[in-house]
This record gives sequence, structure tokens and C-alpha cells, in this order.
Amino acid sequence: MRLNSMGDWRRTHYSVDVKPEMDGQEVTLFGWVQEIRDLGGIRFIILQDREGTVQITV
Repeated sequence: MRLNSMGDWRRTHYSVDVKPEMDGQEVTLFGWVQEIRDLGGIRFIILQDREGTVQITV
């Protein structure tokens, strides 16, 4: 069996490190999806890692 590479992913921040002044910057978070809320044209994802939670808008 051979696994395809997903690239060289590395966490850049934990959830507690993400601040409003970082708007527009690229960050990589690792964690698990705690909740997804679908409001029609927009989705809110609550991502949890070992430091806390962050809401992602998709």
C-alpha cells in the first residue's frame, strides 16, 4: 500500500493565538470540528484544538 503525500502541513498557530488584527493572514490550525451551523449561504464551523476553540466562517 502506498499513501499519497498531502504536502508538508505544519501548524502555524493554536486557536488562542488567532487575533482580529491577523485578518487577511494565512494560518494553519489543526484540531477537530466540534460543530457546524449551516445558515443557508454561510456556514459557521467551531474548530477545537488543545488550547481552545475558534469559529471559522465558510
